[in-house]
Amino acid sequence: MREIKFRAWWIKEKVMINDLEAIYPKGKCAGILGIKKIKGESLWNFEDIEIMQFTGLHDKNGKEIWEGDIVKTLQPDEIGTVEYVDIRASFELKIKGQYYYQPLAKWKKHLLEVIGNIYENPELLLGVAGGLQ
Repeated sequence: MREIKFRAWWIKEKVMINDLEAIYPKGKCAGILGIKKIKGESLWNFEDIEIMQFTGLHDKNGKEIWEGDIVKTLQPDEIGTVEYVDIRASFELKIKGQYYYQPLAKWKKHLLEVIGNIYENPELLLGVAGGLQ
């Protein structure tokens, strides 16, 4: 069974929060509670964060692959971003502004390497297909 977990980019503080759990009072998701308190705050609203889901996959180095990660493919040698595509209900690579139309799970893990993410390392995409994707 695939492990389901989330992380979030805290927009205001420009900090990645890795351990999250949702708060569900009265059956509605009211916010996200960070397990670790940062700067004395532990509760964020959805407007304050960008949530990313773990894909359940690992790269060639055993590093977890998350939505929003920047990934280098080794065959072909390109750089893309990991995104969830609703219409196909799958995580896919977006390379040069186009989806690869192959679920991320079909890639051989020895051909993928996580080199950063779109929030902490946007400069990695500056030279890719004329700018940020």
